[in-house]
Amino acid sequence: MFNQKVHSKFIVFFFLCLSWGRALYGQTYDATDIVMTPGRNQSEMNFNWYTTAQTESVVQVALKIFMKCSHFPEKFSKSYYSQTAPAVSGYYHNKAVVTCLLPNSVYVYRLGDGKGNWTSSSTFSTYGCSQFEFLVVGDAQIGAGEIERDTEGWADTLEKAVSEYPETAFIMSAGDQVDIGYNENQFSAFFSPVQLRRIPVAPCLGNHDRGADNTYYHFNLPNHSTHYGVTTPGIGNYYFSYGKALFMVLNTNNRESAAHESFICETLNAHPYVEWKIVMFHDDIYGSGCHAAELSMINLRKGLVPLFDTYGIDIVFTGHDHSYSRSHVMFEDTPQLDQHYNSSGAVIDPGGTVYFTLNSSSGSKFYSVVASQPDYAAHQSQLNVPSFSHVAINRHTFTITTYRTDTMNQTDSFSIVKTSIKHTHFSCNKEIILGDVDGDDTISIIDALLVARFYVDIPLQNFNEVLADANGDGTVEIIDALLIAQYYVGLITEFPGEIGKEINDR
Repeated sequence: MFNQKVHSKFIVFFFLCLSWGRALYGQTYDATDIVMTPGRNQSEMNFNWYTTAQTESVVQVALKIFMKCSHFPEKFSKSYYSQTAPAVSGYYHNKAVVTCLLPNSVYVYRLGDGKGNWTSSSTFSTYGCSQFEFLVVGDAQIGAGEIERDTEGWADTLEKAVSEYPETAFIMSAGDQVDIGYNENQFSAFFSPVQLRRIPVAPCLGNHDRGADNTYYHFNLPNHSTHYGVTTPGIGNYYFSYGKALFMVLNTNNRESAAHESFICETLNAHPYVEWKIVMFHDDIYGSGCHAAELSMINLRKGLVPLFDTYGIDIVFTGHDHSYSRSHVMFEDTPQLDQHYNSSGAVIDPGGTVYFTLNSSSGSKFYSVVASQPDYAAHQSQLNVPSFSHVAINRHTFTITTYRTDTMNQTDSFSIVKTSIKHTHFSCNKEIILGDVDGDDTISIIDALLVARFYVDIPLQNFNEVLADANGDGTVEIIDALLIAQYYVGLITEFPGEIGKEINDR
C-alpha cells in the first residue's frame, strides 16, 4: 500500500512538473524539413523550414559558451524573424537570415513561432577565412531506387563523411537531390540525416529537381538571382563567398549562356579580390558517363567553357552522370598537359579549369563509364558504391580528396597551389540579341543557316540554343531558321520568342 501511494504521488508530481514546464517554456514548435544554407558570406547563415501554420516564425541564436546544461541561453541570444509564405498545400515555408556571426565559433539555435513555443536546440559552427573545408556530393536522387534504401545510403554517406571531417563548414550538392521535383516525401528524406541540422547545404537544381517550386520552398539561397539562370517553376543562379573563395551556382536547366555570363561577370566584379573561383551546376560537360556524350551536353559545353576560360574559373563541380570523373586542366576545350608540379604533386598555377563529375552520394543509381576514356579525362571510375569528396582550402592551396563509403578508402586526390593572383575588372554590358546565334552582334543569313544545321544535328561551335528559338516555343526547329531569315530580309521586324525562358533537354 505504501509503495502504491508513493508511486501515485510520483505520477502526480511528474505531471505537475510537466505542466509547469509547459507553462514556463511553451509547447514544442512543430517545424519540419529544417535546413541551413550558407549565407552571403561566412558571417551569415540562412535558415529554411516548413510549418503547417503561418506565424511570426523566428530563429533564436546564441554563442554556445553561454549555454548551461541543456537550458537555452535566451538572455544572451538574438532573434531573427523569418519571411513566411505558402508552400505546397497545407504548408508554409519560412526563410530567415542570421547575421553578424563571429569566425571560429560554435552557436546554438532554436526555431519558434513568436509565441514562446520552440523546437529543441541544435548547433552550427563557423570557421576561419583563410583555412576551411567543405564536402561535395553528387546525385543523392532520393527515390530513384527504393526511398528507404536511398535514404539509408544518403545518411550513411553523411555520417561517415562528417565523422571523418567534423569541421566541415558546408556541403555542396551538385543537383538531383530528389528523383521527382514535386515529391515532398523525397525532400523530407533528403533532409532527414541529423548532420543537416548543424551543417548547411548549398544545392543546385538538377534535371530531376526542375519542373516544380519545391526546391525554392525548401532552400533559402544567398544572393539568389531573379534575372539570371531562372527557370519557371524553379530557381535562378546564386552565389556566396567564404574567405577568399567565391562559389557561383548555376541553374543549367536554363541554357542561356549569355545570362550565365552576365551573372558570372557581375558577381566577379562585386568580389574582385577572391583567390578561388568555383562554379557548380548539375550537367556534366566533361563527364565520363553516357550523358556527357549527348548533343545537349556538347552544346552546353560549347556555351559555358569559353565563359570559364574568360573569367578564370579554377574549379567546376557537376553531377548528372552518376559516375566519377576528373578532367585534365582544360583551356579552350583542350587538355593542358604541360603543367608544373611541386614535390607533393600539386599543380602550380594551372593555366585553365579542372572539372569534376561527382558520383551518386546515396547509391540510388549508377551509370557505367564509357569504354574509351575521353581525351579530356585525367581520371574516371565507377565503383558502384556511394562516394563523396572533401575539399580543404588553406590560403593558396586547394586540395580535393574523394572517398568510397564502403571502405572509406581514397579513390582520387588532386591539389592546386597558387603563387600569384590576378584581380581583373570585366565589362558586363554585352547586348543580348534574339536570333544572333553566333554571337557576332548582328542578325544575318548565317544565323538562319546555323539554326538549320543545328536542327539536323550537325555539331556547331559557339551556337546559342536559347537565342535560336525565335518563335519562343521551347524548341529549335526549322521554323526558327525561317523566322531569322525573314527578319534578315525585312519581312518581319520582331520575333515572337522571349529571351530568358527555359529550354528543356530534348
